[in-house]
Amino acid sequence: MSVRLQPTMFSIACLIFVILNPSFSLGQEDPLKDPELYLKYDVKKGASLNSDYEAVGYWNGSVYGWQVTEEGNSVYTKLFYFEGMNIRSVEMQEDGSYVSLSREVSLYRDLDTGDILEAWSSVYTGVDREVFAVTNDPVNALLYPDSGMYAYTSQHSAFMGNFFLDYPNPLDPEEYPAFSSGKQYQGENIYKD
Repeated sequence: MSVRLQPTMFSIACLIFVILNPSFSLGQEDPLKDPELYLKYDVKKGASLNSDYEAVGYWNGSVYGWQVTEEGNSVYTKLFYFEGMNIRSVEMQEDGSYVSLSREVSLYRDLDTGDILEAWSSVYTGVDREVFAVTNDPVNALLYPDSGMYAYTSQHSAFMGNFFLDYPNPLDPEEYPAFSSGKQYQGENIYKD
């Protein structure tokens, strides 16, 4: 699977936010100057320019449920933890683009024990449900200098881009009709770093 980044209204809004940020200085010279250098810098932040090197990314956090009470108040409940990792290599092409090849997995963990969840009892319904690890394999992309939006302030640089996803759904609707979105999985990853 390959995706190409496209700017969207969200990306444009993020760029406007960065420009309107008080730390933004119009008098500050942008050391990266052009999209090619921004893309190279962004690749180096999350991988390596050496295509033989495999970079490891890691993330973790908590998953919350959200309900609105009869009084109209929002109530958030921590449901479980998640954590994941990504292995990635990037290779520059003759035209100045990059091919990013990676795989990733995210797991869900029990709040009390930290064990990987294979089943989870819903705090809302009491019903036990099977839990699946997120196994994104592959997570490949073609990255071009014009595939995202870049900004520079005196304190940081930013890349904003969107990955539009469309591939066969691993959660087969025949086997999981109540939970599958259909034969194709369609989604979007929105990035700002």
